[in-house]
Amino acid sequence: MKYMITIPAKGLLASLPVEAVSEFKSKIQESISNGRIVSAHSKVGGGLVIITDIESHGHLIAELRKHQIMDATVEPLVDFVEVLGGYVESKTTGVVGMALASA
Repeated sequence: MKYMITIPAKGLLASLPVEAVSEFKSKIQESISNGRIVSAHSKVGGGLVIITDIESHGHLIAELRKHQIMDATVEPLVDFVEVLGGYVESKTTGVVGMALASA
C-alpha cells in the first residue's frame, strides 16, 4: 500500500552536524533504491513529504515507531487509474460504490 507521510518542519537538519545529515541522506537513498520509499520531497517552508510503499498499516506503524516519528500525518493513497476504472465500470454497469467492490 502506498502512503503519503508528511512530517512538519522542525529545523532539525540545520542543527545537525554534516556527518549526521550525510548519514540521513544515505538512508533515504537506500530506502528509495530498495523501493520502501517511492519518493521524498521537501516543502518550500520546511518539512518532509515521503511517498512510501509498505505492506500494511501495521508495518507502517512499526516503521514510524522504529524511527521515532510520532507527529507525522499519514494518508493512504489509491492508484488514480484504478479510481478512473471504477468510475468507468460504475457508469457502464450502473453499479455504484461498495456494491461494485463486492460484486
